[in-house]
Amino acid sequence: MIASGEMDNAIGRRLREIRSWRGLSLTVTAELAGLSKAYLSRIERCERPVQRRATLESLAQALQVAPSEITGQPYPPGNQTEAVGHCAVPMLRAVLRDIELGVPVTEVPPRPLVALRPEVAAVNAAAAASDYATLGETVPDLLGELHALAEIEPTGEVRELLGHTLHAAFYLAKDLGTGGAHAHLAEAADTAGRTGDGPFAGLYFGPRNVGVWRVALALELGEPGRVGELAREVDVDAIPSAGRRASFYGDVGRGLAAIRGRETDAVEALRRAEALAPQRTRTNPYVREAVTDLLRRARRDAGGRELRGMAYRIGIAV
Repeated sequence: MIASGEMDNAIGRRLREIRSWRGLSLTVTAELAGLSKAYLSRIERCERPVQRRATLESLAQALQVAPSEITGQPYPPGNQTEAVGHCAVPMLRAVLRDIELGVPVTEVPPRPLVALRPEVAAVNAAAAASDYATLGETVPDLLGELHALAEIEPTGEVRELLGHTLHAAFYLAKDLGTGGAHAHLAEAADTAGRTGDGPFAGLYFGPRNVGVWRVALALELGEPGRVGELAREVDVDAIPSAGRRASFYGDVGRGLAAIRGRETDAVEALRRAEALAPQRTRTNPYVREAVTDLLRRARRDAGGRELRGMAYRIGIAV
């Protein structure tokens, strides 16, 4: 049975509240979102987790709200370190908006390239480690400064440093969509077959990373049963980026959580993700949904205690 505090963190409760606020029936909302009434009802009763971004976006479109209204993001930070990353997001959005509009990002002259190189190197390391606190403290101002320097000194190195910083901003602010996913994945696999694995630009592109995306895609396409098989083919521990490994284990945990009898394996994978990148894992809405669903099904054994500890750290009351 889900505790009342835990229910407050569940997507189902917020979904039901928004649907009532819109004055829409369960049947109408399900039809607008392309779901069955029974499936939507189970989501609202917190008997089924929302595991796919496509489902979340369909529900948001049906209810005419932002997906963050349904997920409850941004979640209250669990500590001061996480708070720094949360606070940086509005500033980052403002900087990106000004760049897009051609508005001067800063009135202060940018520092010389020699002073910016080590900061970009630190940002790359923080992005690989999913260290949102360091990214939050550094990326918005550094992005504006590098953009200003690129206007004055449009060299290849300045553009490369700007590209690295934009890539770090991606990790701080957004996830990748899945439009045309199969075609993009096939193209990536073909290219990776020619390039092999490598550390170019801190992206660690290659067959291993393509394998990580295969696991993520299986979840998004509603095929969690394939996750275990696909995961066995990926030598993920050979990827230097803690953030990429955390994403992988988070997806593996979510996939296993959907399979009856694999709950203990799911918790183990989710714990590995949390250990590698706690900020990223604890603020992932799909991981939170998986933990909530696992809590509902868990028995009071050693695995249950491990799960409840993770739920507490994420901010789900137990």
